[in-house]
Amino acid sequence: MTSWGNRMNYQPPFERTAHVDNLCMEIAEMVGSLTPTSELSTSHTLHRRQRIHAIHSSLLIEGNGLAEDQVVDVLDGKRVLGNARDILEVKNAQRAYAMLDELDQLSMDDLLRVHGVMMGVLSKMPGGSETAT
Repeated sequence: MTSWGNRMNYQPPFERTAHVDNLCMEIAEMVGSLTPTSELSTSHTLHRRQRIHAIHSSLLIEGNGLAEDQVVDVLDGKRVLGNARDILEVKNAQRAYAMLDELDQLSMDDLLRVHGVMMGVLSKMPGGSETAT
C-alpha cells in the first residue's frame, strides 16, 4: 500500500465530535478573517513577540547561547551578561530585520547587503562567505 493509502487509514488520537468540528470551523473562520489591515495583523505587541522569537530561534540554530529573555534585553538596549559575539549577532539581526521592507527578495545584491548587516564585524568580508575566526 502506498504512503497515501496509509494516511487514509490513520485514526487521530482523539474522538471527533460536533464540539471539535465547531471549534475547527471557528478557527478556520478566524484565520480566514485575517487581512493585512486586521487588528491582529497590525498588533505591535504581536509583531514584537514574533520578531523576538524569530531572532532568538534563528540565532540559536547558529549556536548563539543567549536565552530569549537576554535577546529581549539586547533589543531593548539593556546590558546583558553574555558572550560578546552572541550579543553582536542579536544587534546585527535587529538591524537586518529593520531593513526588510526596503529589500527586494529576488535581488542578489539585496541578499548580499542584508547578509553583510547580519555578519557585520563578525566576518572579514561582510556579504561574502569568509568567516572571521
